[in-house]
Amino acid sequence: MYYDGYDEEALDEILPNLYMSGFVPAKDLDRLESLGITHIVNLSSYENNFHGRFQYLRIPVEDIPTEDLSPYFDKSLKFLEEALEGNGRVLVNCNAGQSRAGTIIILYIMSKKKMTFEEAKKFAQSKRASNEVCPNSGFQKQLIEYFNSKRDI
Repeated sequence: MYYDGYDEEALDEILPNLYMSGFVPAKDLDRLESLGITHIVNLSSYENNFHGRFQYLRIPVEDIPTEDLSPYFDKSLKFLEEALEGNGRVLVNCNAGQSRAGTIIILYIMSKKKMTFEEAKKFAQSKRASNEVCPNSGFQKQLIEYFNSKRDI
């Protein structure tokens, strides 16, 4: 799939009640409330916008291949599972809504749907109308290693 440009307003439902975006939609209170968002995983370089309105999981990481996002994988899965099993609606966002958010979305899909990295990425991508789901090379490697280590147990 080829993307001709980037839509900073894109906010897509990847699985029922699980959404993905960049920072612009995450700062739009009316839009979040109209979707019924209850929980936000914020991987952007921006602080949480609406304290008291949503339950946040803040993960302050940079989008560079040498950044280690894997220490947050278990905590992210727990946050997503508890929110979604409790009938919550979750937005996972980062600055552009592609790499860091994509990593956590793919993590969840791999865990819940028992897919490989490539299958989960393709699935997530099929749900995005205008922007890519593209974890950087370091995050991709961390996801694959995380699930390989789980299989070895």
